[in-house]
Amino acid sequence: MRAAGLFLFFPLLALVGVFMLVVFGFWILAIVDAARQSALLWQASEQSQVAWILIVIFLHFLGAILYFAIARPKLKQAQKLIR
Repeated sequence: MRAAGLFLFFPLLALVGVFMLVVFGFWILAIVDAARQSALLWQASEQSQVAWILIVIFLHFLGAILYFAIARPKLKQAQKLIR
């Protein structure tokens, strides 16, 4: 009976591991994306690059979601104005 429980546990563990890798990758992507934007673009969007990087670092996945939902659209809009 114990062997059957292990067969159910390992696929679940693998699924959780894959989910954690995806979340970690999304978090790293948000940090790298925020860091690579130019200071001029941040200034044009009236946002703080350092503040957003700290938000993403300290709030982890939630910070990454907030960055892509709030900061990134403003950066794209400012990029259109600069060009």
